[in-house]
Amino acid sequence: MPRKITFVIESLLEGGFTGKALGYAICTEGETFESLKETTRRTVIRYFEGKKVSPPKEIIMYRKENQPGSLGFSEINLTLVTGDSR
Repeated sequence: MPRKITFVIESLLEGGFTGKALGYAICTEGETFESLKETTRRTVIRYFEGKKVSPPKEIIMYRKENQPGSLGFSEINLTLVTGDSR
């Protein structure tokens, strides 16, 4: 089981956000950053369904910042809750 999965998040010109997983064929979108986080969580769980490995417990999101004086990225950590409490 991978312990973490990393996404790079970008703002879309037409509004909203897109996320792309590094090392996996997973892409997500959301109208708001909060909706993107929830969509990403659900998409990661679905991606690993039926596979021989469990989904990672942690999603790390690097959001590209286009603000003057910014270092370019900010890090957001999410704990993946799969609904399985075992």
